[in-house]
Amino acid sequence: MVGYTGLKKLGIKNFFVIILQDKSEHPRILKRMELTTNIIKKSGAKVEIIGIKDGSPLFKIFSSLLLGDWVSYYLAMENDTDPTPVSMVEEFKKLMQ
Repeated sequence: MVGYTGLKKLGIKNFFVIILQDKSEHPRILKRMELTTNIIKKSGAKVEIIGIKDGSPLFKIFSSLLLGDWVSYYLAMENDTDPTPVSMVEEFKKLMQ
């Protein structure tokens, strides 16, 4: 959460946080997400909570990953950025060899 505290000072206006939420989470986790959302909004960022579709744990994991990948892809295209290759990922791959 500390990373969101300096958004206003930095002049960052178009910061948008997407939270993927599983309604079957423990009530304490859901409360934590709600409080975190409020704190982030106070910092000036926009927040959208997207519910994960019901299904098996494996379905939830892969559908969430797929959603994240597509959101990343379309955001890159919208911002005239080639979504591949990702320099940080490429550097990580080199370090793993």
